[in-house]
Amino acid sequence: MHIIEHPGISTLYYLSRYARVVVTDTENLQDETTVMQVPCITLFKTIARPDTYTTGFNEITGLQPEALEEAFRKLFAGEWKKGRIPYLWDGKAAIRIMNVLKKLV
Repeated sequence: MHIIEHPGISTLYYLSRYARVVVTDTENLQDETTVMQVPCITLFKTIARPDTYTTGFNEITGLQPEALEEAFRKLFAGEWKKGRIPYLWDGKAAIRIMNVLKKLV
């Protein structure tokens, strides 16, 4: 386990992409790990985008040590949820927005 100070954004995404698991309290990282298909343990009680939990690779533990321990147990036992990238999280939002705007002009 490596506990690090907040690195620059490109370093953060690189480290996250190749991590076995990311433990975070950052909403953006929940989204990014879902797209990267990397397991994520979130130390919040609630999350801004439930798709990262219901569809993706995110597990919510809050700050309860028992819940965090159970999440690690699942991970190391190979029992992590089989998530997927949520619908429309394909990186093509800008193209869809431009197509809508073109129709308005």
